[in-house]
Amino acid sequence: MSTKLLGSIINPETNLIEAPVILSNVIDCNDAYYFRISEPQLIKVNRLFETDWIKPLLVPSYGLEGYLANTNKNIVYIENTF
Repeated sequence: MSTKLLGSIINPETNLIEAPVILSNVIDCNDAYYFRISEPQLIKVNRLFETDWIKPLLVPSYGLEGYLANTNKNIVYIENTF
């Protein structure tokens, strides 16, 4: 599902619009923006800031910030280790 509200997503469990906490940098590539939120999930939004997809992201710790890197065909999450 998508929304045109900048920085918001529709929670599929509650069907409510929620603003995520962004815990990574934002990557701009392939006509889209990618970022990690606190769930932990990887979000892809298009140029109109509509959500294209949400994917689970394997993160060893919770609540820590990190960085996304574009490595040719993959987006990799690198967590801060203090």
